[in-house]
Amino acid sequence: MIETLIFSIEIIGTIAFALSGALRGIEKQLDLLGITILGVTAATGGGLIRDILLGSHPPLLFVNPIYVIVAALTAVIAFIVAYITQYYHYQFKNHLSSTFGSLLNLADAIGLGIFAVIGVQTAMQGGFFENAFLTLFVGIITGVGGGMLRDVLVGEIPFFLKKHIYFLAALLGSTSYYLLIKYDINNVIAMTIGSLLTFLIRLLASKYHWNLPKIPSKACADLDHVENHL
Repeated sequence: MIETLIFSIEIIGTIAFALSGALRGIEKQLDLLGITILGVTAATGGGLIRDILLGSHPPLLFVNPIYVIVAALTAVIAFIVAYITQYYHYQFKNHLSSTFGSLLNLADAIGLGIFAVIGVQTAMQGGFFENAFLTLFVGIITGVGGGMLRDVLVGEIPFFLKKHIYFLAALLGSTSYYLLIKYDINNVIAMTIGSLLTFLIRLLASKYHWNLPKIPSKACADLDHVENHL
């Protein structure tokens, strides 16, 4: 029963991240192949990095291709819907750009919340429960890894490096799940709390523009000016 529930949660996360990858591909006006690859990469990239870090060979996505299949189907369906509605046309985007951004954020937040927790659970099942640093790192990279690879493929700075305390949301969600399991809280309850915490922080950060401090663009321009005269 628990295994079935966890598998279902993984599939939901796979669909969510695949949708985020497909939407990013549509935004960048990629073709069907490009959108599908971006969707699969976003959905399975974090798990791939996780399995490599934990020494699980071959990685799960090659052992059980259901995750790749689900991600590819999600991306293709997203492409078909976008193609039929002419989603990438200027007029459509001009009227519904806010809806597009909201859907992308929602899908990304769902995937982040689920996979951050799944990453911690996988590390603990692999015998690394006592190594909190490794376990939490694996949770975070499972959550952000797919989105990181997605953004790199379209030539952008990975989202978690610049906006909406993305990394911090994954860290807090992973840590809460780890601590709840450590104090013998029911696994399903712990997973729900960890995932929801990550999800809510990610969405609230997007809505209220919560970001970590960074150097203002004017200051960076001034530094470039000084450097060019050295």
